[in-house]
Amino acid sequence: MRAATYIEILLCWVVWWYPFLFRAPHRQRRASITMVGPSRSGLLLETAGLLAALAFRVPFDAPLGTARAIAAMIPGPVAVVLGWTAVKHLGRQFRIQAGLY
Repeated sequence: MRAATYIEILLCWVVWWYPFLFRAPHRQRRASITMVGPSRSGLLLETAGLLAALAFRVPFDAPLGTARAIAAMIPGPVAVVLGWTAVKHLGRQFRIQAGLY
């Protein structure tokens, strides 16, 4: 069960990145005012969340159990769907840094 969980999470991670790398516009056609402060604050909060997740992670050799494995596998597909729909719905308005036209 452990191997299936890690494979599913890795696969979801790769599929989640795809729309951001290949479907989202990388250049904006119109000039905009970029909001650096909120963008950096959001990235900082995201980094803090990832560091907290790493700090409280379960050791690799700890027993996983079926319930914990299923709980670990649920957020992956949800994140993939949210990532794909975000890029689709925002279209040309999608950007990494917050900006105003």
